[in-house]
Amino acid sequence: MNRLWRVLYQPRQVFDEIREWTPISLPLWAILIVGFVCYVITLTDHKGYYWFFEFVVSILFSLWSLTWILILLLAWATYYWIASMILKAGKHWSDWFGFTCWIAVPAVLGSIGGMLLFEFSGVNTHKFLEPYPFFWWFGLMVPNVFFIPIPLIWTFFIAVNGLRSWTGRNTRTCMLVALVPVVALAVGPTNSIEIFPFALFR
Repeated sequence: MNRLWRVLYQPRQVFDEIREWTPISLPLWAILIVGFVCYVITLTDHKGYYWFFEFVVSILFSLWSLTWILILLLAWATYYWIASMILKAGKHWSDWFGFTCWIAVPAVLGSIGGMLLFEFSGVNTHKFLEPYPFFWWFGLMVPNVFFIPIPLIWTFFIAVNGLRSWTGRNTRTCMLVALVPVVALAVGPTNSIEIFPFALFR
């Protein structure tokens, strides 16, 4: 449990520790459980007459969100695995899935922060959350257009340090490798790149 928070401010040391054996369940369950709870709370209007119906619907949307965050993690893991073969890092795909779960820990803070922003902003949460069911986890879908996606930037920072630990490459190379999935996720919702079936909600 200590590593779960240390990876946020001591990522290099944490990845040095888990280089030989990478635990997956702790960061993965933290991301999924916290995200699920925050998503349900955000989508449910506790003051309306139909709050129970909204509660059920929010659970369904939350499960949809969990599905796509898992797909995102799997895609990122595959990308890092391919990159590791190019860099000759000598790691298995399962190791890079664990790597991906650890660098995505800021999504826990993104879920909590997103919930608080929507709860106190008075914005129609369905307008922001339903079309893009998991982008808010990384601070991309928020009511304030000037909001900086801190969780996503934090993920990039952790990824660079993790790559330096696992590949032994310099900072510039690791930044270039880590930048690709981050940019792909950041430009996806803003430019409507149809990597995922967002059209189902339009």
